[in-house]
Amino acid sequence: MILDNKMYSYKKLQVNYTSYDMRHQKDVIKPASRPDVMVLSYEDTKDIHPYWYARVVKIFHVIVHHLRSAPQGEHTIMEPQCMDVLWVRWFGLDTKARGRGSKKRLQGISFIPWDKPGPFGFLDLAQVIRGIHLIPNFTWGWTDSRLPPSNVCPADNPNKDWESFYVN
Repeated sequence: MILDNKMYSYKKLQVNYTSYDMRHQKDVIKPASRPDVMVLSYEDTKDIHPYWYARVVKIFHVIVHHLRSAPQGEHTIMEPQCMDVLWVRWFGLDTKARGRGSKKRLQGISFIPWDKPGPFGFLDLAQVIRGIHLIPNFTWGWTDSRLPPSNVCPADNPNKDWESFYVN
């Protein structure tokens, strides 16, 4: 239960991680300019890509009351806690957009269309591994089929998104 039905918005998020050479690094995630993140995949079948990718739309924190379940089936309200969440727009793997050349290719992704299940969601900040850099697939250009006119689309082209991206 969210206390007083209030959500507090932030403009940026800092993600700490350890680089391949064991050094402390930081990624700054800003919905306006550097909005893309990666999380571990929750699928555990064979040959599944190990990561999921998302674009951060908004950064929030809320004060919540968790319900504690007692053995007799009673629920008691716990002390209020601060919970940080991201409102995200999910990417799906795009097998058509894979790079060309040798077997070392960049992974292709594209936004999940608005009329399919799960294009948007909330994500716990603790699940974010790090920020990512996406390269638009310039050959395929822009599209307006993945989302109707919305304030979630880029400010420079408010009714369109890139058809697909490469994860760099």
